Parts: sequence; C-alpha cells; structure tokens
Amino acid sequence: MEFGNFLKILKKHKFTLVLVPVFAVIIAYFLVRNQPDVYSSQAKLATGIVDQTQSILSDIADLQESKINQQFSNIIEMIKSKRTLDQLSYKLIIHDLTSNKPYRKPSALFNQLNASARQHALETYTNLYNKRQALSLFNPDQNGLHKLLESMKYDDQSILKSLLVYRVQNSDYINVQFDSEGSELSAVVVNTLCNEFISYYSLLVKENQRKAVDFWVTY
Repeated sequence: MEFGNFLKILKKHKFTLVLVPVFAVIIAYFLVRNQPDVYSSQAKLATGIVDQTQSILSDIADLQESKINQQFSNIIEMIKSKRTLDQLSYKLIIHDLTSNKPYRKPSALFNQLNASARQHALETYTNLYNKRQALSLFNPDQNGLHKLLESMKYDDQSILKSLLVYRVQNSDYINVQFDSEGSELSAVVVNTLCNEFISYYSLLVKENQRKAVDFWVTY
C-alpha cells in the first residue's frame, strides 16, 4: 500500500523530477563555459632517503624520522628555490624567443621586441642560464629582461603560484605538480624543473666532495 502511494507521488511530480536535474545541468554549463581550461602535470622524484634508513634501530626511530622529514623539507625548498626556478624561467623564455610555437601567448611587452632586442635578450638569458646566475634588478638592462619574464608569467613568483611540491605521504617520493592553461607548458615545467634540480643537486654534491678532498689534502 505504501509502495503504491510512493509511486503515485512520483507520478504526480514526474515533471519536477525531470526538470530539476535538467535545469541544474544547464546552469552548471553556463557557469563554467567561460572558465579557462587548466591542465595539470605531475612528476615524481625518488630521493633514496628512506631506503638508506631501513636498518636504523627501533629505539632511535623517532629521531631518525625527524631527520628524514628535515631532509625532505630541505630538498623541497631547494626545488622551489629561486636559483632552481631561474633556470626554469630561462629555459621557458629562450624557447619562446626561438620558436614559432611559444608555450604561452606572447605578452604586449614580448611583441614589442624588435629583432635586435630579441637577439640581445636571447643571448643574455642563455649566458645567465649557462652560468647559473640570476638577473640583477639593479642593472637597468637586466631589470627590463626581468619585466619581460614577468609579462609572460615565467618569473619565479608567478611559477610558484601554480607549483605544488610535496612528499608523497611517508614514501620515498617527492611529487612535483604544475597547473597552467596549456598541457604542453605544464608538462615542460615539471620535467624541466626536475631536471634542473637534479643537475643542481649533483653539482652541489660534487662540489662538497671536492672541498672534502681539498681539506684532507691540505690537512
């Protein structure tokens, strides 16, 4: 009897039951149709930190975990550091200066560059990239090149707004994620950033090893 009444109620309100979902879909469509597309790309870095600590005794496990967390924090900050991001910025702008298919739509400032200015910018960015140096904002010329990066949202602060770097739970991996309006740009950013970090980290390790050898030789 109750089931029959339930069916009668459904039949009585059948148009309402059909129209409400339809209107909800229509409203949702108009709300999101003008929103820009966002493409997310991710990459994972295996650190090897956890693997090195498997033989640690249980009575110092808490202390070891704290040390591990500190190591992960240091690596994450190094990935997000201005030194590493600058290398990424240079790679992005160098590509756009030399390609007919830039990662992003050229800004007004980018379009104002004549052939001579474009060549000068390309040479300066390339030189700074090879030397791993930052732009000097006290230098009028390099300050202008920094503004060019800002206009394309390739500067370190703009990149950080869409960059997410974190340890994957308690694993040995660090996840690097970047969101942008272009699928290719998102993929290039995470891949390039990981490569630049690995290169920079390897350079630091070699430099520390060289200093250690020099110290013992001198001693």
